[in-house]
This record gives sequence, structure tokens and C-alpha cells, in this order.
Amino acid sequence: MDEINLDEIVDKFKNRLLATQEAEKFKSEIVEPLVEEGFKEKFIKKFENITETINQKVGSQVIKTHQEDKNKYIVEGLYHRVYFQKSNTDVIDNKAYTSIIPIYVWKGVTKHLGPISLIINTETREVKWDIPFGSVEKYAGELFQGFAEDKDFSL
Repeated sequence: MDEINLDEIVDKFKNRLLATQEAEKFKSEIVEPLVEEGFKEKFIKKFENITETINQKVGSQVIKTHQEDKNKYIVEGLYHRVYFQKSNTDVIDNKAYTSIIPIYVWKGVTKHLGPISLIINTETREVKWDIPFGSVEKYAGELFQGFAEDKDFSL
């Protein structure tokens, strides 16, 4: 029977566990707070500001918004509702990648709109979007235009 080097195997397991623990700590202490801040401040906050402005200018609450939990944000019109569901985050080469999946409901019909990608450089904290129409503001504008026209639409 061949001998095995248990100490070598144990060392490999220890190194693997340590690397996993360090990666999890980095993700929980650095990455997740950055993604949470990006989702809240760079996405939700912009929607809320635009919604507030529209409602004030109309003189009525024609659009409602609220955050259901830390990963879900809801925008509602009279016959429209969009659930923005934030997915899990992946980290590749010091960049955090997460998707925001918009689920659109119009007069009871549900469909998925194209995903929105949020990319954050964990070193520089630079935020980049892969979003239809190029920015959160333009995206919100198109969404609210569809609400105002009361039609089914795709973004």
C-alpha cells in the first residue's frame, strides 16, 4: 500500500479554507456595502427624485415607489408596476458585478424587461451602468413616459 502525505493534504485544505474565508470577508465587508450603496444611491435615489418631481408638478401622486427589501424596489403607476430585483454579486478582477432584473406588470400581464448591469470597481469605487438608454435618468424617463401614455412597452 502506498503511503500518503496527510500533512500535505491538510495544509492544502487549510490554505483553501483561509482563502475562502478571506474572499468571504472581502465580499461581506467591502463589496456588498459598495453594491448596496450603488443600488440605493445611484439607482433608487434617482428614481425617487424623478418620481417626487413628477408628482409635485402634476399635483398628485401619479407614481409611487417603495423598497420592499434590500434587494427589491417597486415603481407603480395606475396600471403599471415594475419590480426591480437585484441579483447576487460576483467579483472578478476587483470589479463587482450585479444585475437588476426589471419585472414589468401592465394590467395584469407580466414580462421581464432587459437586465440592467451595475459594475463597481472595488478599488476606485467607480460605478458603471449597462442600462438601456445609457443612464438611470433616461431609463426612468422612458419608463414614466410609458406610464403616462398607458401602453404596454419594452425597455
